[in-house]
Amino acid sequence: MLGKQDNFVAHLISTLPARSSAATGQILSSFGAEPTADFSRCLYREECKEAAASYIIRSAATGSRTIVNYNGLAEMTADEFARVAAGFEHDQTLWHFEVSRAPP
Repeated sequence: MLGKQDNFVAHLISTLPARSSAATGQILSSFGAEPTADFSRCLYREECKEAAASYIIRSAATGSRTIVNYNGLAEMTADEFARVAAGFEHDQTLWHFEVSRAPP
């Protein structure tokens, strides 16, 4: 189980749309009424209202699939991450990264 247990707390460190946007509300509420993760270190992009999205289009004729991704949020910069990371005790921290790259 992911979350608060045995002195372990998961932190979501991600860019999200504006704090007041419906998309951010939906993302945070998806963790449940009593979330087991800490969202206080998220970076809110106040100029954005929509979250990143992925769509899978499947051809009925061939069964082939096409994945379409849209992300209008500015990615987290290395400086932003460094500022957030500086607030953790590094000898007691495990990091999981998911990195996206723009096509060449």
